[in-house]
Amino acid sequence: MHKISGFKSVIFIYTISIILLIAATLSIAWYVTHLTTIVRPDGQSSTSNWPQQYTESFIDNITVEKGIPVISEQGRASLRRNQLWIQLLDSEGNQIIQYDKPTDAMDSYSFSELLTVQKTNRVAEHTAFIMPMTVDGDDLTYIIGFPVNLSKRTMYFNSDSYGGMRSSIFALLIGVVIFVLIAGLIYGVWLTKHLSKIVVSSREIATRSYSSIKETGVFSDAYSSLNQLDIEIQKSDAFREKADAMKQEWIANITHDLKTPLSPIKGYAELLTDGFSTNSEEDIVRYGENIVNNVLSTERLINDLKLVYQMESGAVPLNMQQIDLSSEVRETIIDLLNQPKFADRSIEYRCEDAPVKITVDPMLIKRTIENIIINALIHNPVETEIIVVLEVADEITLSIKDNGKGISDEEMKKVFDRYYRGNHNDEKPEGSGLGLAIAKQVIELHNGKIAIRSTSDEGTTILIHLPKKAEEN
Repeated sequence: MHKISGFKSVIFIYTISIILLIAATLSIAWYVTHLTTIVRPDGQSSTSNWPQQYTESFIDNITVEKGIPVISEQGRASLRRNQLWIQLLDSEGNQIIQYDKPTDAMDSYSFSELLTVQKTNRVAEHTAFIMPMTVDGDDLTYIIGFPVNLSKRTMYFNSDSYGGMRSSIFALLIGVVIFVLIAGLIYGVWLTKHLSKIVVSSREIATRSYSSIKETGVFSDAYSSLNQLDIEIQKSDAFREKADAMKQEWIANITHDLKTPLSPIKGYAELLTDGFSTNSEEDIVRYGENIVNNVLSTERLINDLKLVYQMESGAVPLNMQQIDLSSEVRETIIDLLNQPKFADRSIEYRCEDAPVKITVDPMLIKRTIENIIINALIHNPVETEIIVVLEVADEITLSIKDNGKGISDEEMKKVFDRYYRGNHNDEKPEGSGLGLAIAKQVIELHNGKIAIRSTSDEGTTILIHLPKKAEEN
């Protein structure tokens, strides 16, 4: 498979080389043609020696009538058609006749000036060609000016080598073609080798069998990117494996936690339905309270599972309403203190008397506050005091502070991780392990922020910052 791919790459590069060679040849040919051709005033293209050929052939249009040189009507028509001018000079270089001569052209020329015109093909700023002629024994010279800008360059060749120059040039061209083809083939093989190395490395990264490549040569940037990609993928794999392990442990714990309240529910229900006359009214009430408490625990776990599924799928339904956050926090604290297992705990609430209006999802905000306070209750001794403070300034800040055992620096990094269950005390971890993770996501869904500060043996403070979305009008 790699050999076939490499062969295709060589053919591709080989083809590109040939195309580039042909393009270069055509460009050179066009350039040479452009240099050696001119566009005549009548719109036709001719080789650049057309002015000289025209000048040499114009001699047929000069005749002598009654001893005076004249230009034939056909010659004048040709001059007009091609926008040319002419001067006819005698043997002394003096003008005899002219046709459309420009004002900056001289009326007489010395011998040296005529030689200069012949050598440079220039009269003033005009391109001009000179031609001697003899009419009835008189030596005459005529100069024809052309509306094109031409330059004459002279080349000298070794006469001994000139005869074989065409063969040499042809051989040189063949040699250049062969060189380009061989160079293209070598370059194609070299490039294919490195490209194949990159392709193979990409596959090895995908199969987690990649070995780092030395970052040298032309492809050092590509090798560096591959090495960095492999490092990032390894980090991602390690993180995913760690998260999967935590998730599996969480599933095992949550399964046990679900069974824990179900067992007393079943036991108390059997006692209530067995018909024993020993069940006093006081026992029945106690059994019922225990059943209700265990049902609430089960319901809380199930709600956590439902909410975390919605968050993972990105489908959390927000039911935004304007509420009085102060009242919501107060009711949440009262509900918790009314639960038998928290009845003897200390929770102090501090806030201003004025309502704190804000637009949020009431159910999610209540769950968030409840989860944070429950975390403080279940992970600290019963004598721990919890202080909840609600303040309003540029934003709304809710502070939940306890004077309990605090959290270690290592655990501080994980408290907002999903499935993490604190293990900083001697008791069995309680709860779903989703409390603070859910709290963080809920607050972020409301464009807020959550932070935690803690010191071992001194306590923990969790700060929730929410924007004031809707103030009371």
